[in-house]
Amino acid sequence: MTDSPYLHVQRGEGNVSFFGPVPLGSGKPSTRENQVRLEFQALLEIIAAQEATLILPYFDANMAFAIGSHIRDAALAMEAALTIEVVAHDQQIFRVAMEGSTPTNFDYARRKRNLTNLHQRSSYALAIEAELGRNVVERMALNPRDYGLYGGCVPIRVAGAGMIGTVTVSGLPQHEDHRLVVEALAAQADIDLSDLIATL
Repeated sequence: MTDSPYLHVQRGEGNVSFFGPVPLGSGKPSTRENQVRLEFQALLEIIAAQEATLILPYFDANMAFAIGSHIRDAALAMEAALTIEVVAHDQQIFRVAMEGSTPTNFDYARRKRNLTNLHQRSSYALAIEAELGRNVVERMALNPRDYGLYGGCVPIRVAGAGMIGTVTVSGLPQHEDHRLVVEALAAQADIDLSDLIATL
């Protein structure tokens, strides 16, 4: 799946489609549409496995800083212009706007975070489900200016406490935003997710 042209033809965070002009759900599915659906379903299973595994033993301000710094260091190595946010218990603990980022990136981050807080799931999974015809923003009549179907926001879950916050990245194609967050959380939890990250 790593080299799939369908999963990695990205158009930034505001992309209309993950894979180009394949009209899913219109008439009898073509072979290509079926392949895309299967790849999307497989990707949803990977994200679900990531979320089930990424349980932190504890969480505090120092860990929030470590998570945010991990993402910033990775972005510097990539020469990427990102915004990074770590929020817990409705308190913004870490927030960085890297050189080259814009206020638009923070707006995307806000909308992703709203979606993840509402559904307690990664925004990337919800964005993929929308491509498969399960658009929660439309179904719940949510305002798209406040709820964004773009990958890059991942729940923070702590053992014995459940979801207590989010980590959000904005600035790269959505699968890359998501991957950076997952890598940072895995590093802090000391969990090897290499198999579940390499397939993104």
